[in-house]
Amino acid sequence: RPGQALALRQLGILAWLTGDLRAAAVSLTRAAALYGEVADQPGQAYALDQLGVVRQWEGEYAASAACRQQALTLAGTSGDRLAEAAALHHLGLIQGLTGQWAAATTGVKQALALMRELGHPEFDMLHTLGCLQRETGDYQAAAASLEQALDMMREFGERPFQGTALDDLGRVQ
Repeated sequence: RPGQALALRQLGILAWLTGDLRAAAVSLTRAAALYGEVADQPGQAYALDQLGVVRQWEGEYAASAACRQQALTLAGTSGDRLAEAAALHHLGLIQGLTGQWAAATTGVKQALALMRELGHPEFDMLHTLGCLQRETGDYQAAAASLEQALDMMREFGERPFQGTALDDLGRVQ
């Protein structure tokens, strides 16, 4: 059953990456349920967080936020700090999309701190933080965050993300 849950989660990710959001939602919902049945809270947190991405792409922002909040709770309860960081970051994304700037910024900063503690690259979260700072008019901080994210993207060879970061930096400037 844990293997089935993982397979369903991977199928869900593949479906969303290929644009089949309906199939992605079905697979990720089933994966989250299976993870719950086998008491794998981190697995369930990841599946719910990824379901939140699908719900966001479907334009279902309230459902996306609910999935991500549930993922955050499960990650925190299980002590999986990486899952917690991902859920905080993604919850911040949806909060930003719905104009909840203060909550979004707080959550993304918490995610960023967790990633630093864990020693993981945090360029994606720095990028998000820079975009949130831009939206709230803190252009100096936004430019600094985006430049730092861009430097890390270059260091790690993340070329596709560099284009987006450069575009966002241009918007700030």
